[in-house]
Amino acid sequence: MGTSRTRQWLPGDERREQILQAATRTFAKYGYQRTSIDRVCRACGIARGTLYQYFHDKKHLFREILAAHARKIEAHMVPFDQLGLELPREKEAVARFLAARLKQIFQMVIDDRDLYTILLKEAVSRTTDTGDLVRQIENQFLSLMAGEMRQAQAGGVLRFEDADFAANFFLGGIFKTVQFYVFDADKPAAADELADKVARLILDTIAT
Repeated sequence: MGTSRTRQWLPGDERREQILQAATRTFAKYGYQRTSIDRVCRACGIARGTLYQYFHDKKHLFREILAAHARKIEAHMVPFDQLGLELPREKEAVARFLAARLKQIFQMVIDDRDLYTILLKEAVSRTTDTGDLVRQIENQFLSLMAGEMRQAQAGGVLRFEDADFAANFFLGGIFKTVQFYVFDADKPAAADELADKVARLILDTIAT
């Protein structure tokens, strides 16, 4: 005698979030091309009709995953001057301050590993039609880093000619570091360990 699984009722917002989380895991595991709506529905334990109440198709679902993360970055990555914090002047204090900011970035990437697996390996594909959202996420990090670098430069803490170039350079290094030392490592490094090393590198390179 066969058995049927009873689907759990969820309020609309919770159901939408459940679909986004399951889709993120599925895209990260199978890649965009091999992920189907059916696979996402099986991961959620829902029917296709339920998913289509929230998302038009696979491309729409994929874009919403990235858009949701862009909103998360905006909510959590607040520039330090908007928090009422003043940039320290002594090198050791600057190192601690910078490491705290970098740890926040590293921890966000580590906590959202599936999302960044998609971002680093899938979202740049023309097929997914999400290049604008990839750039938006990159620009959110870049804007934060460049803005804080300009303030550090104005305060005589860091020296460089082009804050945007410096932010691009170090952000690229951050993502590559995460991929090598976290995603691809047999023993992933912790966020605070990576943050301390990168902070020291930045200070040794461009500190006054």
